[in-house]
Amino acid sequence: MLTKASKIAIAAVGAVVVIGGASFGYVASQSHDKDKTTTATVTKTAKSSAKSDKKSTGMDLTAISKGDFSSVEGTWKSLDGKSTFTFNKNGLVSHVYNGSAATNDQEVYLTKENDSTPEARMINGYLSTTVGPKGGLPEDTISATNLDFVPKGVKHEGMTDTEDHLFSGQSIGDGSVFTKVVESKDEKAVNQLSTKKKQALVLLGIPNQFQTDYGSAVTVSDLLNKKTKAYVENDASAQTNEVGHYVDTTFKQIKIVPHTNMDIHDNKVTLEGVPSDVADHNRAESHGVYTIDGDTITYRTQGNRVEGDPDENLRRGQQIGTNSLSKLYKQYKGTTKLKEMMALLD
Repeated sequence: MLTKASKIAIAAVGAVVVIGGASFGYVASQSHDKDKTTTATVTKTAKSSAKSDKKSTGMDLTAISKGDFSSVEGTWKSLDGKSTFTFNKNGLVSHVYNGSAATNDQEVYLTKENDSTPEARMINGYLSTTVGPKGGLPEDTISATNLDFVPKGVKHEGMTDTEDHLFSGQSIGDGSVFTKVVESKDEKAVNQLSTKKKQALVLLGIPNQFQTDYGSAVTVSDLLNKKTKAYVENDASAQTNEVGHYVDTTFKQIKIVPHTNMDIHDNKVTLEGVPSDVADHNRAESHGVYTIDGDTITYRTQGNRVEGDPDENLRRGQQIGTNSLSKLYKQYKGTTKLKEMMALLD
């Protein structure tokens, strides 16, 4: 049984399962009552659906059912651009749900590991699977992320059969239908990187005006040297009318924190291990955030001045620059700077 700490919140589009302090984005499993489902194992049904597989120009359901994801390797993006599934030949590499931070600790379940983890099955020519934490879903979990692999030429409700698709969601819509992203060689290499390596590349590409949560612009050199300027309160003896001043300080690590501001999902850059005499008096009212959309990194500065403003552009904060993940990877792969930046990330 799930403990009180394991909470399941099911929203109109999806649900979040909180397990041992870590949360996973889920959508309730789609009902296929009107479909003719088989009760045989994936291996047997995959063989019997060879005719359906032949309709596909790329997606190989028989191979996928056996754990070979080569035919779907790469990134698949929802039609609304907010969610992605990224695969390598061995399985799921990362999952972005509705613009949230990417998770890289999930897998596609192909076999039944416990009563809460269903096995994959063939349904009318497509492969219906479930996605969840590596190792299987906790016992008594009542919902999970459904993921259908739909080859070209196979009918799936609400979807065209003119190309390979993925489907994940409760109902048909731009957020539940996924198509393959055509990637350059460099972009494909970047999508196979770990989350930490991507974060390090983002930090190596920060623009000059980028801020951390300590209120002063930092450079790549500052971060690598564990230095920054913090805006701190003036004490009672200060001979000035200003409420604070900048001081040189140090930090120990960098932490990327998923940050939502008025339903806009960003990643906030924070510093850890700042000396307490500085940290306790930090008055920073703005901070640097970034978002990744495909290959494009967008850097912004958000602050109290813009939070809650009805204008969408202000809610997003001030854009201060963009960069390309693939270009940064090409520039820094194998370098000492990339290794040093990764070592700084918590």
